[in-house]
Order: sequence, then structure tokens, then C-alpha cells
Amino acid sequence: MRTQYNEVDFKREGEALPYFAMTVDRLRFQSIQELARHRKILVLGSGRVDVLNALQGLSREVEVVVEKKSADLNDSSIALHEASVTKLPFEDHSFDVVCCFDGFASQFDTPVVLREMVRVARPGGYVVAEFNNVLSLNFVTRKLSLAVGRGANLLAETWISPWVVRKIVPAGARLLECRGLGLAEQLPTLSFVPFARRVQERAKKAALASPLRVLADSFIAILQKEQPE
Repeated sequence: MRTQYNEVDFKREGEALPYFAMTVDRLRFQSIQELARHRKILVLGSGRVDVLNALQGLSREVEVVVEKKSADLNDSSIALHEASVTKLPFEDHSFDVVCCFDGFASQFDTPVVLREMVRVARPGGYVVAEFNNVLSLNFVTRKLSLAVGRGANLLAETWISPWVVRKIVPAGARLLECRGLGLAEQLPTLSFVPFARRVQERAKKAALASPLRVLADSFIAILQKEQPE
């Protein structure tokens, strides 16, 4: 599994760096930046508004499917569709890239949604899906919190490992790679200690470059739809 980290230059010559309120959103954008350039994009879910705005300035066209419209996107010029992610309202082969950030944190039939994403992607196009990592420290701490009667119900979210994703790749697609999106981000940052934050961030970066990267808080799977023979 590949890793991503926040010390990344997202600029290309002559381009401004997009603004992201959260570091992990910068990493999400990086995962799709080159795939999305001048292409038609479909995004499932509206949770990452900064990512959507950045994609709008990068791609040829962006459309969004949500199960319920939110105030965050009411003023957006992005085409917004209210529909179920398990039955997308589009013809086959409609988009160059189909992506879902945070959406797979909700509990629904993951294989069905992946099949729908592949269906509406064009041959040679890409499917980019983010998953909560069941191997992460985040999962362990959430489970411990639930055991003592605190924290959100884990059963309301989908947790999965990169190895399981390989088993549920839909027919007609192949898994190109999985990329980690941060490590132990729920731990407090020691910003009150001089240089401690920089040391902590470098330690995370070193861990994500090691075999410990399989413990990333979440990961992005990149699939490619096969060309017809």
C-alpha cells in the first residue's frame, strides 16, 4: 500500500495551491489530482466541500450525487443530483472518474456501490474510493471507547482492510493501488512544546514510509475500468 503525507507540493507551474481546511483533504485531492485534470468527474457524497471546489477548478465538469442535499452545496455551481448511491441515475460509461471520499464510512452495501461506480465509469476510466481502515489505531481507540460506553457506534460505519478490497473489486475492473491517508491523526498534537509538532509529524511520515503504513487511519483504493477486447 502506498502512502501520502502532508509535506507535498500540490502546485504545477503557473497554478495556485488550492486551499484546504484539513490536511487530509489535501491528501484526498492529491490522490485524484492528475486523474481529474480536464475530465468529467462524478463525486458520491458532499462531505468534502474543499475537495469539490478544488476539483471544479481542475476538471472539465463535476457532478455530485447525494442522498440528501446539504446547505454547503446550495450555492455551488456544481451539478447536484439527489439519488441513492446504490442506484446511480446515469447511463453506463458516463464519467472519466468516479470517486467517493468519506462516503464509505456510512454503512451500506459496499460491493453494490463499487459495482455502480464501475458501471458509470468509462472504459479506461477510474474509480477512487476511500475506506476506514480496520487495521488502524483509530479503529482500536473507537472500539475501546464504545466498550466503556463512550463514542459513536462502530456498527454505523464501514471498516475494511486493503486486503478485503482486493476481494470485492467488481468484474470488469482491476485494483491499481491503495494509498494510506495519515496515521494516528486522532492523537493530540504536541503544539505547546517547542519543535514537538514538527518531530511528531516527521515521526508519522517515517512510519508511513515503513511497513506500519498498513495501519493508516484510512486508505484510498484506485480502480481502473477495463477496456473492452
